[in-house]
Amino acid sequence: MSDWMLGFLTGFIPAGATAIFGWIKWWHELREKRRERAVREKFEAEIAEFRRRSVKVAPYLKISHDRFEGMQIASGPHGRSQWLSALYPCILSFYEEEVPADTKPGETVFLVVSNAGASALDVSAKIDDDVAWFVEPQNQEASHLRLLAYNYRPELHGTLQTVSLQFLQEDGDHGVQAYEAKHGIRWLRRIDPA
Repeated sequence: MSDWMLGFLTGFIPAGATAIFGWIKWWHELREKRRERAVREKFEAEIAEFRRRSVKVAPYLKISHDRFEGMQIASGPHGRSQWLSALYPCILSFYEEEVPADTKPGETVFLVVSNAGASALDVSAKIDDDVAWFVEPQNQEASHLRLLAYNYRPELHGTLQTVSLQFLQEDGDHGVQAYEAKHGIRWLRRIDPA
């Protein structure tokens, strides 16, 4: 074998081995970084899901079984208040399971709920694509209760509807929840997070 060929091989083999070793090392580091990122993202997703399902950081609405005589609520312009008796037929509470058959379209129905989770700020609600809102009682007896208010539509009576809540948690995160409700009937169930 000639000297130039021997010189070429003795220089090429170590250089090639170094290049192959460098490529293998780079590929291994890249794979490790991807694996670490996947583990970190999975962990962060699990934490986010736990926080989303937790009642310690988000509201958890339930049908209220509390008894009350009535509720003082703000209504109308200039903060006028109105007294709603527990016997009022459009308050779905311990006393009324369903609105009467002669309820007029567009009349406000109040579903009495309690929050078994954390309090939230800036809560907004929709029932399917219709407007819904929360009313807070002003009297001490019912101050822990909330009224989910919506306009009654007789053609939807008893049908399942999705109540969507958007809110700001105490820790500053925005949250979204979904509930099922039956139109005009005292029934509510959280569906997301289940």
